[in-house]
Amino acid sequence: NGSQAIGLGAIAAGINFYTGYPMTPSSPLLHFMAAHQIEFGYLVRQAEDEISAINMVNGASFAGAKAMTGTSGGGFALMEEGISLAGMLETPIVIYLGMRPAPATGLPTWTSQGDLLFAINAGHGEFPKIVLAPADPDECYRLTHRAFYLSQTFHCPVIILSDKYLAENYYSSADFPDLNPVPLSAVSPPLKPEMFARYAFTPNGVHQRTVPGIPGGEYIANSDEHDARGLVDESEQTRTLNNQRRRNKINEIKNYIPLPAVTGEGDQAVISWGSHKYIAKQVAEEMKMSHLHFNCLWPLPEKLDTLLSAYTKLISIENNETHQLARLIAQETGITIHQQLGEDTGRPLDPHKLIDQIKHG
Repeated sequence: NGSQAIGLGAIAAGINFYTGYPMTPSSPLLHFMAAHQIEFGYLVRQAEDEISAINMVNGASFAGAKAMTGTSGGGFALMEEGISLAGMLETPIVIYLGMRPAPATGLPTWTSQGDLLFAINAGHGEFPKIVLAPADPDECYRLTHRAFYLSQTFHCPVIILSDKYLAENYYSSADFPDLNPVPLSAVSPPLKPEMFARYAFTPNGVHQRTVPGIPGGEYIANSDEHDARGLVDESEQTRTLNNQRRRNKINEIKNYIPLPAVTGEGDQAVISWGSHKYIAKQVAEEMKMSHLHFNCLWPLPEKLDTLLSAYTKLISIENNETHQLARLIAQETGITIHQQLGEDTGRPLDPHKLIDQIKHG
């Protein structure tokens, strides 16, 4: 199932630490990781709550562990301050978000795609983050490994979006390929009398990192705005430089985000993301349309507007009421999705109903 494939992707990446508090539908991942920690040599802890979990992965990552946590909507809400802390400290963490229908407790054992914009805007303030959304166990495996790579490369939170439909459904799948463990992003700097410039300004926003115990790597990990060494600095100049560096990093991340996968032919296209890939693909095939599948949702890739502009009609299919991906595309590209389909009943969308809506839309 999707949860097991997420866990296998984390193990392939060389995870050192996983923590979480039970919450459907993220609990199966916690169970899987706990069951295999001795076999694969990583540590699992069930935290007392999600606030503890997010701060444990922040601390573990700062110390040099490849760290991950998992939760669902209500628990993710509790993690917001810790996610923003990771944005300021630039700790590479991976967060698994198993979506379910909300608000509040909602339908706790059903499915939904209602947390896309919540994940993208997670944490107060503006800072780099990456949001991925696999569609099946193969993508779960590969994208989780990719999440660790991206977090270590860009020193930022990476969020993996799943849902009940993907997390607990069973699939037939070929053997997953062997993937090399993701290397820890840490350097041994030249010994100098001053502290390490952990947050030095660079044109693309990407800089070097050390972990505790590396000679010459000492710096301050400070949640306040800070200079290159981590010392508190509230000057306008430092704030401006750090804002520019964070923006530059977002632009650099876009170079690592692929365009959506395109299958089929035709000048009209069905757009989907995450777990509804095959439902949307069935609709596209029966309607003789192209299918565009998104599994990297933030930041959106460069030249997306060029790709979408090639189609005379765009139809989005999402398991939420407010057409969140369609809204995001309009916000980022200025392109309006012509027909926006979807609902949030707690059940996966029905392809036959969608086809009927397209025919009579």
